[in-house]
Amino acid sequence: MTQIVQIPISFLTFGKANVRKEIGDIAELRESIRQNGILQPILVRPAGDGRYEVIAGRRRVTAAQELEMESIPAIIQEMENGEALVASLVENLQRGNLNVEEEGEAYERLIAIYGSRSAVARKVGKSSDHIKETLDALQALRLLQRVSETTGAPVPGVATTVARSARERAEEPILPAQHAAELYATWVVVKEEIPPAERDERYAALARLIAQHPQEKAFKILREFKLHPNAPLDEIVSRALTPSEVRARLSLPTARHLEQVAEERGVQPDRVVEEAVRVYLSAQRALQEVAPVAPTMQPGAPQRALPEVPPAPDVVLQEALALYTREKQRESVVRRWQEQTRQQAREQADAVPVVRRVPEHRANDLDGATWTRYSISVWNDIRKDAEELALDHPAMFPAMLAERLIQCFTTSQEKVVLDPMVGVGSTLIAAKRLGKIGIGVELSEEYARIAQERVEKTAGPGQAAVYVGDARNLLDFVDAGTVDFGVTSPPYWDILAQERTADGRPVQNYVDLEGNLGAIADYNEFLNALGEIYGLVYRVLKPGAYFCVVVMDVRKGDRLYPLHSDLAKTMEQVGFVYDDLIIWDRRQEYNNLRPLGYPSVFRVNRIHEYILIFRRPEGEG
Repeated sequence: MTQIVQIPISFLTFGKANVRKEIGDIAELRESIRQNGILQPILVRPAGDGRYEVIAGRRRVTAAQELEMESIPAIIQEMENGEALVASLVENLQRGNLNVEEEGEAYERLIAIYGSRSAVARKVGKSSDHIKETLDALQALRLLQRVSETTGAPVPGVATTVARSARERAEEPILPAQHAAELYATWVVVKEEIPPAERDERYAALARLIAQHPQEKAFKILREFKLHPNAPLDEIVSRALTPSEVRARLSLPTARHLEQVAEERGVQPDRVVEEAVRVYLSAQRALQEVAPVAPTMQPGAPQRALPEVPPAPDVVLQEALALYTREKQRESVVRRWQEQTRQQAREQADAVPVVRRVPEHRANDLDGATWTRYSISVWNDIRKDAEELALDHPAMFPAMLAERLIQCFTTSQEKVVLDPMVGVGSTLIAAKRLGKIGIGVELSEEYARIAQERVEKTAGPGQAAVYVGDARNLLDFVDAGTVDFGVTSPPYWDILAQERTADGRPVQNYVDLEGNLGAIADYNEFLNALGEIYGLVYRVLKPGAYFCVVVMDVRKGDRLYPLHSDLAKTMEQVGFVYDDLIIWDRRQEYNNLRPLGYPSVFRVNRIHEYILIFRRPEGEG
């Protein structure tokens, strides 16, 4: 039974377990206590020397002090640091009066105690996604504070509230927590593409901009900023918001015209609006470029006025659709001409000697026969050698696989090969054999040591470096835009740590280290963590470079998790193009197949892995 006791206020202290920093306005609370007393006791724990640390109830204690009360009702409870922090956080979350900084810092301290977001989520009754959003919002706030201190630039605050009117947003720009979290997630991906001297000002301006918009529009602006981080902000806003707003304000005839063009082109109306407006703006820029010289071309001729503000969206889109239709017709004529030219070349191929030449761009240095053999979608001739079979590593692919992938996706001029989760070094061995520069990052010092030893023993004209560290700090080891090709195999979630009831294999932990993705229990959190790392890989790859991920689907109990397809979606969200897929048939390694699940449930012996092939789009810098 809980016992409530009166504790002298002079015996109370405030420690790190109390998450509240800001007391706020307590005038109403003070008056309520004056009239009715303290109705809810505070929560404390013994702090030694007869004193007690306040866990929950700091505002009540402060109000009682201001009222010169000598004692206060309290519940005394023995608690460890983690338990005390959880109790303080939960009590204040239920009241809904913590700010982003207080809540976020509490989550940081709890993660340091309990090891992961998912563990903290279970303790405090919040989702892992909510905790991640709060932590991202906290990082956004810290960066805004640093920018304000170092540059003096005006920056918005960050608040948990989201229900604010357009007038309130304009008069006092404050970032809701959701805005701030998305701002930070966007900034982490693109900041290296912005010149260092411009980053602080750019970040502050972007924060002020999205603070003026509700969530849906703010997120559209941030998505557009991710694609064009150095474009003028007003242009980003126009790109992000114009299509849907224009469509909403069209007259019925123009809307019907839009639907007709979209149907003819076989695309969505928003896509037509976006492309048509782009054509229109291009034409306007062309007119502006020739306008200054127009009077000298025909003296006295009337000149077309170029309004500073475009006409109504309905009028703009009518003209844009007309320009767009003519442009598509011209493209159609060009395509027909190109096809006719190709057909004529095919018809003359037997009669006209063909002068073979090396194309200006080669995908690789393979000859035609090898190209054909490697292009088969199922690879069943990749095996581990004797040394690899003897290695004590719970999950690895052979150097032979990395070597073939490097040969398929690089030329002799493309040198730098990356594996952000290098394990015992298969990728680096392949890179050295092929005369490349291999870079590997590995969380485990033991596996990094094995990888380095294997590389040193490997003969070849290349070189390789192994860095001990967390792949989430990839930019500490590799510069942006410097890698020609990458290949890796991520942890297969936490499957190695699960009891293998189907085949009786022992439990294996990859490494017992902070930062081990294989220790994440929540599947979606695991995918998000991979997405964070592969977003950094995207940054270090050169435009047009390929990145291959070797992965297998996983089963937990009665559910199959399609890791290869879920990871592909995550990679596309990062920005990669999902280019192709190869099946790695490993049946020659499985000479002890068993009737899995027999006789109660039919289970499949999974003897293949997926090689997911991604590409960073061309034209990005």
